[in-house]
Amino acid sequence: MIKIAASKRLRFSIAVIIVNFLIGGFGIYHVADLSDLGMFLALSNSPLYVYILGDTFRPSNNKKHEI
Repeated sequence: MIKIAASKRLRFSIAVIIVNFLIGGFGIYHVADLSDLGMFLALSNSPLYVYILGDTFRPSNNKKHEI
């Protein structure tokens, strides 16, 4: 088994990517319209991107870097 770093963002991203592949495989197996499936995945992944950006660029309380 692959050991994943303790980063909460990385674990969450990997879990979402795995779920995306499962949904995509399920949609292809059931002959879904791939453009609709892609639109669904893009809309459902938007909160993931916002979470990662917000967690990455969160302002810190460190006073050393104050201008």
